Amino acid sequence: MPLCFIATAGFAALFLSDFLRLRTLKGAEPSALAGYLLVAGSIAGFAAPGVREAATPDLQAAAGVLISLVFGALLLYSVFIEIPRAQKKRGLGARTALTGGTYGFSRHPGFLWFVGLMGGLLLARRGGGLPFAACLVILDFLLVLVQDVYYFPRFFENYQGYRSRVPFLLGFGRRRADGRS
Repeated sequence: MPLCFIATAGFAALFLSDFLRLRTLKGAEPSALAGYLLVAGSIAGFAAPGVREAATPDLQAAAGVLISLVFGALLLYSVFIEIPRAQKKRGLGARTALTGGTYGFSRHPGFLWFVGLMGGLLLARRGGGLPFAACLVILDFLLVLVQDVYYFPRFFENYQGYRSRVPFLLGFGRRRADGRS
């Protein structure tokens, strides 16, 4: 249960970071850093028993660890590598949302990767900790929902057009601006 409180504090810090950023108040970056560290720390604490389980010859636990590593890497890439790299390479300003790469098929690919990460950890833990994993997925969903509806349209000048072309999470068959599905 303490891990849930730590994770909740982390997501609260991420909500606070967006609020401070919108108001152009100091403290947005330290709040975001604290939020990421608290959430990551709670996930590491949650993952530890699954990693121990995977050390024994068990295909399910090993598969869960492998799945969580893949989705964890995708999460880190989409959130912390892809955006700064695209901003630098394409000269995107801070008020321009990235609309290509993983952000070309979902406005919140990090949420998809987060769900995969938590699913892999649940598999590694043989289903143990489902309430914690569900709590984190719900908190992350609420964060991306509030960002999508309230903050991002105010942060990014191109967000309304981006929103009309790219689905919130997944949307197969949706028309792109060039008319292709």
